Amino acid sequence: MYQDEEISDLNSNLQRRRHQATTKTIPSSVKREVPAQPFALFSLKQTWETRSRDDYSFSPLLEEKPLLGINPSWCLTPNSGEVSSAIAAAAAKSGIKSLIFFQSIRNAASAAKKISQRTVSTPVRLNNEEKNLFRIAKQELGGSAHLYLGVSKNRVENSAAVHHGLLLPEERRLVESLYRRKDGITVLTATSTVAQGMNLSCELVIIAEDSRYDRELNRREILQAQELLNAAGRAGRAGYNPNGIVLVVPGKVVRFDYDDATIGAYWTELHQIFGQSDQCLKIDDPLTTVLDRIHTDLIAPGALERYCINKLTGGGAVDDSGERLTWAVNRSLAGFRARRQDDLDWINSRIQAATDLLEDHASETDDDDTASQEIAAALGLSVDMVENLASHLASAPPAARASISKWRRWLFGWFADNPGFLDQVIRRDDLDSMFGSAFKNLGTEQERANYAIPRLKKLTRLWMKGRPLRDLEIALGIDGKKLKTCDGARKFVIRIVPSIAHASSLLALLKHHLEPTDENDGGPIEPQLSQFAFCVRHGFDNHEKAALYVEHRDQRLSRVRVHKRFKVVLPHLTSAVPDETWEDTLGRVKAALEAT
Repeated sequence: MYQDEEISDLNSNLQRRRHQATTKTIPSSVKREVPAQPFALFSLKQTWETRSRDDYSFSPLLEEKPLLGINPSWCLTPNSGEVSSAIAAAAAKSGIKSLIFFQSIRNAASAAKKISQRTVSTPVRLNNEEKNLFRIAKQELGGSAHLYLGVSKNRVENSAAVHHGLLLPEERRLVESLYRRKDGITVLTATSTVAQGMNLSCELVIIAEDSRYDRELNRREILQAQELLNAAGRAGRAGYNPNGIVLVVPGKVVRFDYDDATIGAYWTELHQIFGQSDQCLKIDDPLTTVLDRIHTDLIAPGALERYCINKLTGGGAVDDSGERLTWAVNRSLAGFRARRQDDLDWINSRIQAATDLLEDHASETDDDDTASQEIAAALGLSVDMVENLASHLASAPPAARASISKWRRWLFGWFADNPGFLDQVIRRDDLDSMFGSAFKNLGTEQERANYAIPRLKKLTRLWMKGRPLRDLEIALGIDGKKLKTCDGARKFVIRIVPSIAHASSLLALLKHHLEPTDENDGGPIEPQLSQFAFCVRHGFDNHEKAALYVEHRDQRLSRVRVHKRFKVVLPHLTSAVPDETWEDTLGRVKAALEAT
């Protein structure tokens, strides 16, 4: 908060300079003329329960005066990144560990840089575990310059680091390890990845942004209570720190007059949020609505209703799936709430309606359709997609014991022929985020598929060939001299590869369940297919490399290192037998390792 008198003086000067301005944009000299001293309004109770002045305390936070911001309308803004960075830097000098929450990776990374520039810290030397994590992340990315954490000669020079959803697993664990250490980094800037339950103890939490931009409403909206309270809950964790401080930088400049005991109106909105307990979120079960729709019988049940019922039964024969359906509804949150309200009629009527739907649908389908529904329910995919892929697999399969690379090309060929299923496999938001406006602005499903599928195919090939992420970033069209942290490649690996691998696992299920033969009816599937999804997920173009990765699991080799290691093992690797199983492959690779 800021003193009313100081803000009034700044506003008066700002309006005077506005009339004197000769440019459309706000001059840089004016932006340097809005320093203000921040004060904290501390609640002396666990929650902001009252409006009594005696239950709150005003305290100056800093001796310096950070700059506020100025929007295009020449009005003061909180400049939360600058203010929170100044507070965290001051806390670091006092030996207080701080955690700052932002709503975007860009803002969090910018704040970490500002804090490091404000503080002079003792370099942190990596321990052996951290050195290993750094080595793996460096190999995966293709160089230490592409990490979000600056490491030089196994030392971290900065006092602040950033934590967000685009960090590689090893990179994330490295940052968390450094922050947990007493002699490690003192400030962590983060997005909501840490707010949602990560057990990182700190003494000071700063919620630098209490609102986010809503695209539909075209304006910033204050965060929901559970989001703010979740972030606040990171301060002071049981077994670590008995006390914690939470500071909120409001989305508007809040003024106060101590003598007149008046405060800005925006504080009222925050008061309503922090006046709640930490159990503010009411959780509803979406199954309630689905069961109600089936029970009312006003419209014919659609694909969603049928999918949910199949998922609840877990597949199987109708005569025992009814028992599983009853058990699932009773064990659901919807069933729990109905029992709490002594509404057993609701439970029984919904179970009966769902059972009727299950039996009616079973009578209309043959065994192949039932198998498709079971697989679709198991993987969370549509029956239409499963049946289409099964048909394509039956009519134009790859050759017997086709390689991992051939299965990859076959799968992307099917994607190209069936672009309508792309959005079922990969979330549209993930594709929009990775490809940007060039993809977002495409109007038709076919245009989006024509743009995305060739690029996804190329990126998947590079990923499975063991190329570092910098090569994937270049394949996305980024100049090799401007790669920075390779965010496009990170989005592909973290968000899209798991989705492609999930769809890849469908092929082995289809061959096993929908195309039984004397060779594979209930028996093992060739390792090239059984390990296809594993290879897509972990980045291998050969099932033998996947076996090498499994054999070296205790050593935690990076994907890139496994590919290099395979070149050493290959001369000692014996040929596969005609009917080789996955266990046979593991045995051959193990023998080659022993001979190396």
